[in-house]
Amino acid sequence: MTNKSLGQHIKVSDFEKLVHSVLFRNDTSGTSIVNPKSIKIHELAEKSISINMPANSCVSGHNVTLFIFQGLMKEKIKHIPQNGKLKNCFEIVGKVREVTHLEDRNDVNVDIHFSQYDIRGWKKISDQYEKQQEKINQLFLQKSQS
Repeated sequence: MTNKSLGQHIKVSDFEKLVHSVLFRNDTSGTSIVNPKSIKIHELAEKSISINMPANSCVSGHNVTLFIFQGLMKEKIKHIPQNGKLKNCFEIVGKVREVTHLEDRNDVNVDIHFSQYDIRGWKKISDQYEKQQEKINQLFLQKSQS
């Protein structure tokens, strides 16, 4: 049995970064976050998402809309229309279930349950993350077996 180094298992494609930009509109309070660097995807589920974002953006029970763009946003958006849609993005309407303050930061983790969304579109996004995680898991599995 040959003892391969970790470097022999790694391909350039293993390092392709999976990036989505997220904008946030709080439909209850009328406020928005239009800087995608302020919002980080934390966890995906079948009918919900967990994101990290600035504190005081929402509370449990608020109705919100997320706008998810593939990759880094090239154009800056000054505001999100209250009744309009944004182009080239996946839109999710949901309700904030839980807000948890993150230690040592002025951010919160927000759990949002979906009420209106395209199921196939969401599955496509979540499948991208699942495949990326499988690549990482496979890499470590290969290393532990060699």
